[in-house]
Amino acid sequence: MSDFSLWANFQDRIGFFTKETASRIPERPGVYGWFFPLYLYSCDLDDFVELVSNLLNYDASCQSVPHQNAEMMFNWDSIQISATRRRSGVVTDEMRRGWDKIFSSDEELPLLSQALMESSIFLPPLYVGRATNLKERYHQHAEQPNLEKNTFATRFAKHASNAGLIIEVCDLLFVCVFTERDAGEILRSKVVNGVLEQVLMRLSAPPFSVR
Repeated sequence: MSDFSLWANFQDRIGFFTKETASRIPERPGVYGWFFPLYLYSCDLDDFVELVSNLLNYDASCQSVPHQNAEMMFNWDSIQISATRRRSGVVTDEMRRGWDKIFSSDEELPLLSQALMESSIFLPPLYVGRATNLKERYHQHAEQPNLEKNTFATRFAKHASNAGLIIEVCDLLFVCVFTERDAGEILRSKVVNGVLEQVLMRLSAPPFSVR
């Protein structure tokens, strides 16, 4: 059974960082994820959901076309199949009414804004990785990307630009799990990092981890 007592004091094992607190990222090994921050990008709920969904549904394999084609055989016949992935969530009239009501309230809007930002960690991670030095890896990702290379930073920058979203990697939320507990565990943590990264990638399916 899992040891749930670790959640009572997890600050020394899990870190949440932004560009304002990047200097506090420790030079320790671990796994990390980049999360999309849920600012109030639009006062229109449909636009807001469409924007976030479009980012989370990034697919490196079909950036040049809006759909995927496949061919299959049925007896002696060849059948062409075309599939399009839906990019937006379903917004109901009830959701719109509640959203619009909050935007008309000077008291409730700040509460929604803060709670929405804090809820960013409920989203799937955009990217999952591992590093022997998390602080160094943060700066490697957050620096101005070289668009000639196919990296997380370049993939994200291009997709955000195509979506009309003015946001850079350094504006995302950087979440770390430190796998080194003491100096004697450095070698063991490398083994754990490799396995943990692969497990997390398959469970959370981070869209920008696919080249």
